Amino acid sequence: MRYLTLLEASRIYTCSSRFKMARHVVKHPELHGFCITLRNFERMLGEEAKDIFWRALLQRLRRYRFEVCAAPLPFNHPAVYTAKLMDLLNRAVSECRMIYPSFLHPLQDLATRIKRLAESGANPLLEFLDGFCAKSHSEETALLLREPRLIPFTEKTLSENTVLRNLSLVNAHQLRGEARYDRIITIGPVRWFPEYVLGAPRATEIHIVCYRWIMDKWEPQSVFVSHYSSDYGEKVSQRNYKGGIGKTAIEPETLSVDSYLDSDELLPKINWEEISARLSRVPVGDTAGTSQETVDAKLFLLEGGAAVFLDENARVLVIDLEEDEDDNETQETRVKRIQASGIQPGMYILLRTSGGGEYIIPVADRILDKLAYRARQSQRHWKELLRSAVYSRGLQEVVNALRALGCTRANEVNIRNWMSMRNIRPQAYRDFVAIMKFLKLEEKIQEYWKLARAVDDAHKRAGFYIRKLLLKQVLTANLDDLEKTGKMDFELPEADGGSLTAFRVTDISPGQYTVPVTRIGHPFERDEDGNGENDSTLSLTGMQ
Repeated sequence: MRYLTLLEASRIYTCSSRFKMARHVVKHPELHGFCITLRNFERMLGEEAKDIFWRALLQRLRRYRFEVCAAPLPFNHPAVYTAKLMDLLNRAVSECRMIYPSFLHPLQDLATRIKRLAESGANPLLEFLDGFCAKSHSEETALLLREPRLIPFTEKTLSENTVLRNLSLVNAHQLRGEARYDRIITIGPVRWFPEYVLGAPRATEIHIVCYRWIMDKWEPQSVFVSHYSSDYGEKVSQRNYKGGIGKTAIEPETLSVDSYLDSDELLPKINWEEISARLSRVPVGDTAGTSQETVDAKLFLLEGGAAVFLDENARVLVIDLEEDEDDNETQETRVKRIQASGIQPGMYILLRTSGGGEYIIPVADRILDKLAYRARQSQRHWKELLRSAVYSRGLQEVVNALRALGCTRANEVNIRNWMSMRNIRPQAYRDFVAIMKFLKLEEKIQEYWKLARAVDDAHKRAGFYIRKLLLKQVLTANLDDLEKTGKMDFELPEADGGSLTAFRVTDISPGQYTVPVTRIGHPFERDEDGNGENDSTLSLTGMQ
């Protein structure tokens, strides 16, 4: 972990002692109407909203509502609005006539409103920024976005504006270190960002730009002794902006209570119970001996709309951006292998995204050379026999039988590991001998043990080699881009490993799921259309 130096902490303290904050309110009646109409429509659906007919559609509409409020992009920008969204909405309108006729007119109203927004191509947040920055010059200004995925698209949009092209785009993760700015402009309510953004400010001036109908329940929390001046409340100014007019000093008219949306309500949420229920219906095997191998794993949500299942007992490669890149003694620890159970949100994990699945195996097979086929076949042979015995006789009976044969480590957890192709061999030769005797493979003990040790050694050498290649790329790459967008590709042609992608972990399921081992470690896109599974993706309609 990299800690702030005393000098860096002192600079942050200085920012805190001089810190001023201002709120700026942006108006757009048509966007407001769409947001409220969607909220009211969900309330009207009630329990019906859980029906599969509505889930995918509501998910996409919520995502659109959040993203147009979270970035200065046109309402019809391809990053937030696609033809698929309207196709999904139009299909729902057509089918609603037969399935839910009582909801037809409200749904048609929603479709009309979102179509009108897209056709307008308006960008009220950008218009505000253009007017504000043109009148208020600052040497170094950062624009803080809640959603890292939208940063590249926003950068391109700003690059076409002579006033805004020099803004630095950042996300909250980048404001944990030594970075400091003259001014930070945040898009969205304060509640969308971690407490340290305002609690330990990296600028003396922070401007909160938010649509006026978003209710932001937030109170300042002191971090430093002299944090915020005593007249802090008077330094929070309410400003009004109506896109296209350029007026920034008019108080907004009062809105009714029902015309506001809570800031937390707009954020995409994860319904883990719904995901769990969906996964429990996925056929992950049967009770016959031909059942595919399964493993208990947690679901890790990744930056950019991806997800991956990981066995918590497995070890994965991570990039540690907290290590000091200027410290020669700690550079090599920036790429490390840790247990998946130690991964936390905000960490960066490396997963193979092209050239096949497991990135270690092809390199290990190259090291094994002519021995690779024999070694893999022997491994598959005894593991399949052990798996069949467990399915036919039951796990506890196999545990008892192995213990009787001298297997000191025989228990349910270890046997599950030994059955898995992701595990090479038992650690103790005595345990391996007991397994082979149980499987009636006594004549193969020496041969299979020797091959298993060769595979184990090849995997270790392959892991070291890939880590070395990765370290070389990581040390020369601009990791600011990784921290900004939460995702970065690394090509490894020397390792025949295709490419690895570093993803920032955004959330981790509280519980485990039983999934086929073939899904472990393979990132997949969260299918927002809710079309179910295909060859490479799994639909997670629990995203709201």
